[in-house]
Amino acid sequence: STGRHLYIELVSNRTESSSSVFHLGYVTFLNAQSCGPWSMFTRLNGIITSPYYPLPYRPNERCLWQIRVTSGYELILSVLNLDIDCLGDNVEVKGVEDESSFPLLSLCSPPLGRTFAISGVSTVLIIFTSHNSTESNTGFVIRYEQIPDF
Repeated sequence: STGRHLYIELVSNRTESSSSVFHLGYVTFLNAQSCGPWSMFTRLNGIITSPYYPLPYRPNERCLWQIRVTSGYELILSVLNLDIDCLGDNVEVKGVEDESSFPLLSLCSPPLGRTFAISGVSTVLIIFTSHNSTESNTGFVIRYEQIPDF
């Protein structure tokens, strides 16, 4: 759902007793949007770009992408392009394990092609925040790849 409300309908063909229980869990990300067609990545490799790339991104963006890391794999992040206003904009990479998150990287202007290996986490969050500037920065392109952790 992209609005403030989410409607879920449970349909069951079970005729078990009323002691059957249905549980639903959820996580919210305040003031964040999924920037792109998907916000959850479960494939072994892919590309993540800032909104509107290669056109300039808009001010006051807050975007979040989740990469689920396959058990027994490590995640390789490669920065293919990075053009952000380092005075107010930020690309932050966080690791998530056992429902707690911790910072791994904060990207500003690493050399293109820089690669980062991340292991020991079940989920990696990439969070992009832009401030209210009207700069014409184009943002970023990050390639991710999961490889077996030997």
